[in-house]
Amino acid sequence: MKRYIDDINKTQYKAFLEFKELVLQKKTLTDFKMWKDDYLLRFLRARKFDVDKSHLMFDDFIKWRKELDVDNIEEVMTLK
Repeated sequence: MKRYIDDINKTQYKAFLEFKELVLQKKTLTDFKMWKDDYLLRFLRARKFDVDKSHLMFDDFIKWRKELDVDNIEEVMTLK
């Protein structure tokens, strides 16, 4: 199974760059450092390198994180 950015072909790499640019354009992301290349590749692989489907999946993922306040889960758990 291919896992790293060096293991993808030129067509997949082009899709990756397009997807990464879409992610970078999101004003809602607080810390892009969290979204490493290998992590972003998971979304592309899950949707067979279809950029539009991967982007939709990523958007849904970000919405889910916000709805459940995932980034602050440690704070919530320590308050209980």
